[in-house]
Amino acid sequence: MREAYAYYFRRILVELAPDFAKFKRNLGHLAPVMQVPVIKSEILPARAMHLQQSTIDDNIRAIEDLHRQAGYQAADLYNYVQLVHGDLGAFEKLESAREHRAAEETPGLRMQYLIHIPGLFHVWMAGLEGLYRACSMPDLHRLESSLTHTSWGLVLDCWRLAVKAKDPRWETLADWVKSKPKWEDIVAISHEMVEQFLPGPAFDRERLTANADQVNANSKLYLRDLMDCTIFKAAVSSGDIGRVEQVLYSWVPMWKSTGKHKYARMISNFLYRLRFEYPEPLSHAIRMNWVFCPTGKNGQYRAVDWGVEELNLHTKVLWGGAGGPSRTWNLIYKHSILVGTFRKAMKSLERNFYIKSTAVLHPPPKIEKTLKRLVDGIKVVNPNKYIEGRRADAWIPNHITRGRRMMQDEINVASREVVDMDGNQPVVENLDDVGTGREAQEEWMEIDDALVDEQPQ
Repeated sequence: MREAYAYYFRRILVELAPDFAKFKRNLGHLAPVMQVPVIKSEILPARAMHLQQSTIDDNIRAIEDLHRQAGYQAADLYNYVQLVHGDLGAFEKLESAREHRAAEETPGLRMQYLIHIPGLFHVWMAGLEGLYRACSMPDLHRLESSLTHTSWGLVLDCWRLAVKAKDPRWETLADWVKSKPKWEDIVAISHEMVEQFLPGPAFDRERLTANADQVNANSKLYLRDLMDCTIFKAAVSSGDIGRVEQVLYSWVPMWKSTGKHKYARMISNFLYRLRFEYPEPLSHAIRMNWVFCPTGKNGQYRAVDWGVEELNLHTKVLWGGAGGPSRTWNLIYKHSILVGTFRKAMKSLERNFYIKSTAVLHPPPKIEKTLKRLVDGIKVVNPNKYIEGRRADAWIPNHITRGRRMMQDEINVASREVVDMDGNQPVVENLDDVGTGREAQEEWMEIDDALVDEQPQ
């Protein structure tokens, strides 16, 4: 992740600082951890179903109806698995269905073939809400845009401080570019910025010192969480599933600490199964089908549940009667399987008649003035510069550290409840005794307790 942070520091510099646009050819792409092959995915819409997703029975009927439309039965899946992408609600309903059918005779009736995969579109929104809860932001609806712009401003301010530390004469990035820096200099400084402006291994202990800068500590945590959101979104678009997993390992404890316990449980269980329970070929198949590429072009991957939501838009809104008197269930049912054909026909008409006004790929907004005002405002507060003894009006906890402690506490409690077959003695008194690091865990507990005591009133 440190390399990913450094890459996006460089990317923000060369894309948003006009004086450094000449280095775009040197930027390149971030090396993927695990890349999904660039293959154009075929999308086949299914017929609409008049069911309620809030009930377990209707979720079962939806699976059975999809089987019927595909022309096979559950018994045909005896030697296969079926990957089902969905949100938290779908996961809970399918898990409940499998629990209620656990006593059935055949694997098909027990629905053992179903493997739920968390939809990354909904996971992304849950990540934004986790950051919203962590930093107590005022407006969730405009969160994504505000996060993006804030991360740009903070990173550009970090670049200003980093180059000024190299030479006090470089007050601004414009002064630095006059010295004709090389790309190797930019790369080296970006790695130094990761160590200087993001939390390190000793961050939690250092912020407990009497003269620690609380504003700077809050800024480090905030910037780290912003960059995690940026990296996750870019990893999904580029099909880098390995990088997606890396971010999820940080988001699980954050969700746990901010009260999103269901999402923390779902993602942690899925990651555990993916890494330790499923056979390697199955884990590889799940990873390679976690996203799809509707255009067959690199950098244009999409989450599967995002594709489902797009089909819902076409089925219910664009080709469902448009809210007029013709908007009936029968019309939606008839049109649902043809929405792909309708879309291709409209694209063909637009292309043949050279209609430009219907394009949905708009150029990025011009925010040079807005970004300059944002950077000037950040420069006044100066949160990225360490000022000894500075106090903050609010305290941002390190939710990743706190969430990990909460999860470890749950493991410790569960380990004491495990008994042998006779029901007499615990099999394992504490999981720390079998290799999780008892001394390190006690140290983290002391740090977290001190953090709670040190919060400004």
